[in-house]
Amino acid sequence: MAVREYALSTLVHMWKSTQGTRQTMSTSEPAPSPTKKPSSRYSMLTSSIPKLSSPFKSRGLGKPRTSMSPGSSPGATASWNAGVVFERDIKARGFAHKTWRVREMALEWLSSCASEHTEFPAAHYIASAFSLLDDNQEAVRFAARRALNTIYHHRPELQQDIVSKAQAISSQKPTLLISITAPEGELAALPSSPSMAGRSGSRQATSGFGMRPGSRVTGMRPGSRTTGIPITQ
Repeated sequence: MAVREYALSTLVHMWKSTQGTRQTMSTSEPAPSPTKKPSSRYSMLTSSIPKLSSPFKSRGLGKPRTSMSPGSSPGATASWNAGVVFERDIKARGFAHKTWRVREMALEWLSSCASEHTEFPAAHYIASAFSLLDDNQEAVRFAARRALNTIYHHRPELQQDIVSKAQAISSQKPTLLISITAPEGELAALPSSPSMAGRSGSRQATSGFGMRPGSRVTGMRPGSRTTGIPITQ
């Protein structure tokens, strides 16, 4: 659990670093080397979430998202490119990863960044979150709803876009709009949330987002071997 939380916080920090260094990097700092060995943080990610860290290792960087000014330093340009590469790879190697736990963590990263960083470009990831509403894993579908719920509450300017997309598929997902607009932290209590009975493989949720399916909390009902399961009649 501690390793998972560290991996998630490292992903958030890595994204944050690509933003902050654009303004603080000195003109004398060289662009990162494609052959530079990964740091211990990358090694930690590799050990906890298979292959999730590989896109973020130092390497040749791609095309900038916008043109840089003629006087921009190589270091500033490389930093700007790093942000583009990070966003591209989190979509291709995170949301589309073959391992469902990696897809789930990518959605948790999205929720965390959208709620904690006002400058986070959440609009870039709305389509990815919607695409994972049909994932074959229950925990991933739940994380996708939670990510959309988080963006809805923390990005008022994106609410109409999210609502429009949810309404467009309301015939297939009649409870989606309710779960997206529900107060933060109450998503797990809604009827549209996955049943917590019989779930395995999920871990305890990060604070502030409510209980995920399969989460273990203190307290047990009589005769139950799994904690945190509501009693249904």
